[in-house]
This record gives sequence, C-alpha cells and structure tokens, in this order.
Amino acid sequence: MKINHFDLQNQHWDVIVIGTGMGGGTIGYALAKGGKKVLFLERGYSHLDSTREPIMGSFPEEQLKNPTRIENDEKNLLPRAGRYSRHILDITNPQRPSSFIPLIGEGTGGSSALYGAALERFFPEDFVATRHFRDVPGSSQVDWPLSYEDLAAHYQRAEELFQVYGSPDPLRRAFQSDHLRSAPMSPAGQKLFQHWLSKGLHPYRLPVAHRPHSESSCPGCQATRCKAHDKMGSAEACLIPALRHHGAMLLDDCEVLHLKADSEKVTSIECRRGEDRLTFSADQVILAAGALETPRLLLKSKTDIWQNGLGNRSGQVGKNLSRHFMDLYMVGIDPLADGGYFEKELALNDFYFHDGKKLGTIQSLGNPPDTKAVLAEMHAEIWSSGAWWDKLYFHTVKSIGEPVMRSIMRKNLCMAAIMDDVSYEDNQVGLAADGETLTIRYQMRAEGHERLKLFRKLCMESFRPLPVQLHKQGENNQRLAHAAGTCRMGEDRNSSVVNPSNRVHDLENLYIVDTSFFPTGSGINPALTVAANALRVAELMLHRETPKARSSRPENSPTATNDLRAGHDSV
Repeated sequence: MKINHFDLQNQHWDVIVIGTGMGGGTIGYALAKGGKKVLFLERGYSHLDSTREPIMGSFPEEQLKNPTRIENDEKNLLPRAGRYSRHILDITNPQRPSSFIPLIGEGTGGSSALYGAALERFFPEDFVATRHFRDVPGSSQVDWPLSYEDLAAHYQRAEELFQVYGSPDPLRRAFQSDHLRSAPMSPAGQKLFQHWLSKGLHPYRLPVAHRPHSESSCPGCQATRCKAHDKMGSAEACLIPALRHHGAMLLDDCEVLHLKADSEKVTSIECRRGEDRLTFSADQVILAAGALETPRLLLKSKTDIWQNGLGNRSGQVGKNLSRHFMDLYMVGIDPLADGGYFEKELALNDFYFHDGKKLGTIQSLGNPPDTKAVLAEMHAEIWSSGAWWDKLYFHTVKSIGEPVMRSIMRKNLCMAAIMDDVSYEDNQVGLAADGETLTIRYQMRAEGHERLKLFRKLCMESFRPLPVQLHKQGENNQRLAHAAGTCRMGEDRNSSVVNPSNRVHDLENLYIVDTSFFPTGSGINPALTVAANALRVAELMLHRETPKARSSRPENSPTATNDLRAGHDSV
C-alpha cells in the first residue's frame, strides 16, 4: 500500500525524526517502542520500497557509462544505492574551490546501510579530550560533559540491539563487554593476527554488526547495501521493527526545507516531496541528518527571531568540524580468504596512545570497492588538485592500469588506519552565496601532519616484514565518512549548540542526535557511540512525560517489505 503523504501531513505527531541513520533510526525506534507516535522523514530513497529499484551489493559507479561523469539519465543511481548525491563545495583554498560528492549514505539507514559494520566503544579517555591535546595552539578542543560511565549501560543495550559480535580489546578489557560472542577468522585474518602477536602487539576480533562469513550468503558489502540483508544497520535493527511492530511511519524522498520556530520551540517543519509542499508538526523534533546536513538545515532556518540560523545564538552551528584521517594499507598475505571475500574482522589499538600522543586504530577494511568506484574517487580527487601530472597519472591508470589495480586490491588484505582529529573552530560547514549549496572549510594543522607521519611509521613497522603498500588518504578533505562536531554539546549555551541531554539550547522541543553533537572526535568509528547516546536520550525524553498507550498497527497500514530480515526488540 502506497503512503499518502497528505494523510501524514494532516496528523499531529508526538515525535518527528529527520534522518534514519544510527542516531535517527535508533532513537525513533526506542521512542516508538516507548509509546510515542513517531514519523520518520528521510530525504533519500527507502530501500524497503521495491518500486525504487534499490541497488544492493554493488557500487552505482559500475553502471555509469563513464566513471568520471554522471549523465542526466544516471542521476538517480546514487540515491538508488543509498548514496549522498549532492555536490559539496570545498572552499579551504578560496583561490581554487573544488566541488565533490562524498561517499556517505543517504536513504533508509543512512551511512550505516553502506558501512555500519564496525561497532565498538570509545576509550574512556576519548571523553576527556583535552588530556592529550592540552597545549595545541588555536584549537577548540574541549572535554565531553558526558563520561564513559554515562554511556556504559547504553553501549551494552546498543550492542544487543545491533547483534554485535567480536572480542574485547585487550588494552581496555575493563571497559569492554564480555557478553559478545566471537567467530572464526579468515585464513588471512588469522595470519595477520598471529603476526601481530609475534611482535608483542594486542590484536582482537573487531566488534561488528554483520553476520560472520561462515553464517552468511553475503559476498562482501563494504560501502554498499548488503544484498543478503545480513548487515545490521539502523534500518534492519531499528527502522523496520519500529514500522512493523510499534506504529511508526516513514516518508522517504522527503526533503526538509525549513524548521519554523518561535522563541521557545519548533512549530512546524516545511518539506518538499516531488512537486508537493508539505507541512508537519510534532511535540518533539529530532534532527539526525548527519554532521553535514544537520547544520545546513539549521543555518537555512533563519527568521527574525533566529537571525543567524535556528538554535545558533552561540554562533557555533557548523563550526568545529572534525573528521578522521584515514589511510589504507595493502598487506600481502597468503593465503587469502576463499573466493576473494575479505571479512571486517581485525583491529589493533597499540598505537592509540603513544609517547603522550593520541593517534588511532587499525582495522580491517573488508571487501575492496569495484575498480570503477576507485576510478571515480581518483578522478574527483585529482581534478580538484588541478595538477597536470596528477591528471596524466589518472589517464594512465584509467587506460592501462585497471587490471593492475584490480589485481592489487584482490591479492592483498586491505587494512584501514584511522587517526583522531583535533577540533578547530574555523574548520566548519556553511552555506554558499546561493543559500543552498553546502560548503566546507577544513585546514589540517601542523600537529595533525606530525601525528599522522608518526602513525604511518608505526603502522608500517607493525606490518613488516610482510609486503605492504601505503595509500595515503588522510590529507584528503573529501573523506568525510566520520565527520562530526558541527553542533557540539556543552553546558555553556554561549559556546555550544546542545545541552548534555542533546536538546538545543533555548528550544524546548528540538534535539540533535547524530555525530554533529560530538564535542570532539575520537580515533574510533563513531557509530556505536551515536546509537548508545540515542538510547540514552530516548530514555530521558520518555521520562519527561508518561508515554501514551498505543494501539497496534491497523491491518492495512503500510509496513516494511517482508523479504528483509526483521529486527528484534531489545531496548
């Protein structure tokens, strides 16, 4: 049954959640289960709707006529694959601005539909961010107003909800869950595991939310939607159960244009779906559109009352952008896994803290991308640099190097090194002169370059004498998969956007639960922390008033498609 969006518009909702990624999907599910009448608004396409012809298990670039260009008749390929499809303008160098489309998620599940496999807890020290960056000139590094203990119970609930399996990190066993089940490693993973152990290092089975290869028919779905439906992203773990069992509703392909508000609360949400303009209202509004789109929407929502953008009396909306510095290491290991399947299975944190410096983690990337996707990424990066020698190199690779590239990716184990960032207020997202285009300004400082140089040296030493190739990506501003910090949390309304309950200062009914609330980043994938915090905030919201009794879903009400693996109720 097709959803009539005008019928949804005419209802008043307890809660409207904008975005269905880790933050939005998790909090919407918990609130719907707690008795709230919840509507999800998603700008991207729903892969639960077969009429959208979702692309599952493959990269949309594989269907492009030219991997360096998207033709007019191909513009829906990215949305069908759950991918963000708008250009962002990098204005870090005002003399040479560059436009690119980041490889992040948009649609049901957000980026968790593409990635979402590595779900592990932050270090307790991540919440005391100034401890390792106390004397960095010009930084805006702050401690979190939350501690690890504030999230510990919610971490465990999130691990249960997303069916995470793996093993504790030996370096922080006291702060890790002992209830996770483990799984056998691939032959390549076992060999690297033993190699690290022989060097006196402390590898462990990376906590992930994807069924082990031995239990799954998935051929590997890194950066794509899992065609076997064995990846537990926010759609599978949260959105589908909320729709099927707890009366929530979903409206996809719905772009939120403005949030209208008086001096105290959000009064309505103005949207566009196709040619139709829609207006929704709710008692509580939750922003979970991501660290790029959430500040964009707030900055667009200007009024006479909110002249700098909604919730932006502090002037901090969009500022303090942080991202991970990520490199790839191609490690020659024999034997590789059967059939070219590379499981996301290993991690190492021996260099997370090193000689008083905070660096980061090493973890399995999983299956490498299709060569056409790699060429598309190379093209976007090289053409933004403007250097003729880079362009010549790209044409050489494109014309004669594709088989070589495919061989390198399929005959080596790909490991990702992820390094922590330091916050600076002038690293930020904003709006271009047209008031619509998203801009970023991000400058990597000397301290970042120095730490990354050290981290690379330590990573290379950990792999040797195995053959290893380093593919540097850490300096590339187009790598925004773990962007955070653009609506930071804090107790002081003059220097932050949301309070420790994730409610926007000065607005009684607006919350932000995606990575934009992070006061500072970490060297760990943020997804589990986002989900755990969403469960924490849902609990706070439910305790503000007694939940209403909810009737069961009407028999003819729209539900998720039946061919997807149903989530489960554990919140």
